[in-house]
Amino acid sequence: MAVDDFDRVLAVNLRGTFLGCRAAGRGMAARGSGSIVNVASIAGVQGSRTSAAYSASKAGILLMTQTLAFELGSSGVRVNSVLPGIIQTHMTTVDRPLASDAYDATVAKVPLGRLGTPDDIANAVVYLASDLAGYVTGTSLVVDGGLIATIS
Repeated sequence: MAVDDFDRVLAVNLRGTFLGCRAAGRGMAARGSGSIVNVASIAGVQGSRTSAAYSASKAGILLMTQTLAFELGSSGVRVNSVLPGIIQTHMTTVDRPLASDAYDATVAKVPLGRLGTPDDIANAVVYLASDLAGYVTGTSLVVDGGLIATIS
């Protein structure tokens, strides 16, 4: 991987998340309440052969989430993250579609027997942002149909 490509991935994923947290966190802390939900990935806890920059950026989001939960908690701001697994999106079906045999093999690895949907991730974000998660901060919610449990 070229250094410029590595830097671009970190700039978008990690620095972008930092800037969003900084902007939102300041206003929420001033109000004395709020909830930030970052989107990381299971790649942040389980690397793979071809995703060093992506995995590093997502792992950074996880630790930044924990640190910000500690820093902003006394101001009434909760900070959590969602870790999607393989989600059926334009990127996974059109931009880099799997051949049907590879798709079937991927789905077969997921204990729930399907890829996730954008709604699966949205529902997790809504929960973490809601009052139902009022005592949840600094955590990472894995939303992957059980996939990470099968990776050794």
